[in-house]
Amino acid sequence: MTGPGSTLLVRYGELARRTGRTRRTFERALLKNIDESLLDEGLAYEVRREPGRIFVVTSEPEAALARLRDVFGIRSCSAVIEGPTDLDALVKAGVRYSMPLLPARTTFAVRARRTDDHPYTSMELARTLGAAIQKKRKTLRVDLDHPAVELFVEVRQKRSYIYHDRGRAVGGLPLGTEGRSVALLNDGMDSLVAAWLMMRRGCVPLLLHIGHDPHGGWGPDEAFDACRPLKRFATGHDIRFHSVPFGEVLSAIAGTAEKRHLCVLCRRAALMAADLVADSGKADLVVAGDTLGHSGARTLHNLSVTGQGCGRTVARPLIGMDRSEVDRWAERAGLTPARSLAACCALDASGQGRHAKEAEVADEAMLLDLRELVADAVARRERRVL
Repeated sequence: MTGPGSTLLVRYGELARRTGRTRRTFERALLKNIDESLLDEGLAYEVRREPGRIFVVTSEPEAALARLRDVFGIRSCSAVIEGPTDLDALVKAGVRYSMPLLPARTTFAVRARRTDDHPYTSMELARTLGAAIQKKRKTLRVDLDHPAVELFVEVRQKRSYIYHDRGRAVGGLPLGTEGRSVALLNDGMDSLVAAWLMMRRGCVPLLLHIGHDPHGGWGPDEAFDACRPLKRFATGHDIRFHSVPFGEVLSAIAGTAEKRHLCVLCRRAALMAADLVADSGKADLVVAGDTLGHSGARTLHNLSVTGQGCGRTVARPLIGMDRSEVDRWAERAGLTPARSLAACCALDASGQGRHAKEAEVADEAMLLDLRELVADAVARRERRVL
């Protein structure tokens, strides 16, 4: 039997529902990302795979667990002890394992599951182990609904696995399985949360900063630094960062367009820039950090008008979230809380209309020769790798 914690049990996320070639492709991507992440951490390890499970054997389980919980595609992972499948030996191992976890007079439950053929059912295993634990410490009480401690046992083929902590990981799909996206960084920290959520769906982002100088907002260095936490979730993948100098575009819009269309045109121009960068970056999707109703430019109607600047699908993963939900995702991703960094420009955005007319906005964009202005700005963009 292996020592406590030297083996880690890794559970798939939703990719376990895939079948055939798709599942094999996703599994290969997940295994590659696991390898890259553990190697990046400088850990020695071995990996083996069984249907629906991955096992990592390492002498540094705590460091490996912390790293694996940030790998997209992993739903949860646990430090386990391995043992035989013989019922008597398994029960003895379970009792030894559980005693340090169960103070007197607490409640507990045993959750058992098995695969393949064994001379006992999952329920029989749970009942037998639970009774043995109570016999060893008579002050314990079983509570299947709200136990203070849960003990888990999995019996798979010729090995058993006992553990008590089902540490949640980030879940989602393995990074790289859904291609590339261009993630706009013109909504402050909300943009980074949106980029992270699409990474969780398998998209490798190209981070596109829209620089507002001299009209305020994030500078390129500040935006680049704010993006650094994303790298932890993307080990083995190049995360490119581009910064487009948009000051002249904003000045032209502010000097020509009707004030009520200012934000709609600015956001439309940013989506034009993202579309052009996506062409060169071979990205299929643009990601924006919009939340519905957050401002006059983000009404459902105006989001449709701004989207006319982009020839690709625009994903808005925050669209139905409130402020507290965005902040929770930001905390999970290790990002600065969403309200602490303002990315808004200094142009006067008061009086924005909630129902801009597409024809009027299109006429103003044509008068400005907006696409040409944006193309010139994109051609002068600064490029880095995160």
